Amino acid sequence: MRTEIITPPPSLLLPCDKPEPVEMTTNGDLARYASALRYALDACAAKIDALKLFYDVDKAE
Repeated sequence: MRTEIITPPPSLLLPCDKPEPVEMTTNGDLARYASALRYALDACAAKIDALKLFYDVDKAE
């Protein structure tokens, strides 16, 4: 019997980006930071979804 270990693509295992906090003095600064956080959250969620899909497809085979 041979066991084969299948791992997800390395790009899915990289840590999620976290925008660095910045000094905010205006509402515009806050809006830009909130936008950066939202983008980072969306990108991280997409990685998690891709990992779930990888493991769901792997179980089906």
